[in-house]
Amino acid sequence: MSARRASRQPYRVGRSRSEIAVAVAVGLAIAVVTVVLVWVFAPDTSTTSPPAAPAAPATTTPVPLSVVPTTTAGG
Repeated sequence: MSARRASRQPYRVGRSRSEIAVAVAVGLAIAVVTVVLVWVFAPDTSTTSPPAAPAAPATTTPVPLSVVPTTTAGG
């Protein structure tokens, strides 16, 4: 059995121009939608005031869980 001869023509993927046009159009549509969504959902920095200072944390005195009674000597 002899080996099969390789063809001398390069392999060419059969893609129609309409298929390529659709792929390019879909890519552009995705890019445009992404830009529009970023623009719509971006915060408006021209009308917002600077962020307020954080409130001071509440300070509390820790309460002991158990209090040991003290006795006085000579009682």
